[in-house]
Amino acid sequence: MKLVKTILSTAVVAMAMGGAVVLNPILARATDNPNTVSCVKGEVKQDFTGEWTSRNTVKFSTADGKKLCKDVDVFVSSYVMPDNYNGEKFWNNPTATPQTMFASKKITLKAGTTGATVTTINVPSVCKNIQVDAYLGPELKVVGPEGHDGRAFATAIYKKTVDSCETPKVDTCNTETGKVVKVEKGNENKAPYSTDFTKCEDKPAPVKEEEKETPAELPHTGVNLGVLSALPISLAVAAGVAYAQKRQ
Repeated sequence: MKLVKTILSTAVVAMAMGGAVVLNPILARATDNPNTVSCVKGEVKQDFTGEWTSRNTVKFSTADGKKLCKDVDVFVSSYVMPDNYNGEKFWNNPTATPQTMFASKKITLKAGTTGATVTTINVPSVCKNIQVDAYLGPELKVVGPEGHDGRAFATAIYKKTVDSCETPKVDTCNTETGKVVKVEKGNENKAPYSTDFTKCEDKPAPVKEEEKETPAELPHTGVNLGVLSALPISLAVAAGVAYAQKRQ
C-alpha cells in the first residue's frame, strides 16, 4: 500500500526582488515499503514447501506462493537404506544409514515462477527400505547420519513390504524361438512369451505318477513248476534202485 506524505521543505530561495523572501513548499511522494519482499532467492529449505504423495511421487513449490528471484536447481533422489533398518525416525538412528543413491534427477525452477512441480523418481523394489528426498543442491550420492545438512524440504521413508527380493520363475513358451524357457512369474504371458505350449517344439511333458514295475505272470499250464524241477532227481533215484536190484 502506498502512503502519501507531505513534506514541507524550508528551502529558502533568496531573490533580489525588492528584498522579498519566498518560501516554496515542496511536495514528495513515498515509494513502496522497503520491508516488502517481492521474490525469494530459493537458497534455503524454508523458501519451499513439499510432500511425498507416494513412494515415487513428490510435489513442491515456493512457500506462500512467492515468486523466485532467480533460477534454482532442485534435486529429487531415491536411496536404498540398510536391510536392518528398525523402522524408527532418521535422526540418531544408526540403522537408518548409510543410504546409497538408487536414482536421481535435477529440476530447474525458473525465475518469476513459484516452481510448482509434481514429479516421479525411480525407486528400489518393495523388498528394500528406502528414503526419498527433494532438496537443494549439490546432489548427494550417499546419505550419512547428518542427512542433507538442512537442505531437504520434502523427505519420506518407506519400509519394505516383502522380505525376499527373489521373484519366482515359471516355464513359458517363447513364441519367437519355439523353445520353452523360464521367466519371472508375471511375465509368462507378455510378448513374446505365452503359456500356450502348443506353440513350442519342446513343450514340457505332463507329469505322471511313478509306475511300479510288476513281474510278468507266466501262462497257466496246469503243471506246478516245483514238480517239474523235482522230476530229474526222482528219475535218477529210481534208476539207481533198479540197477541195485538187478545186481542182487
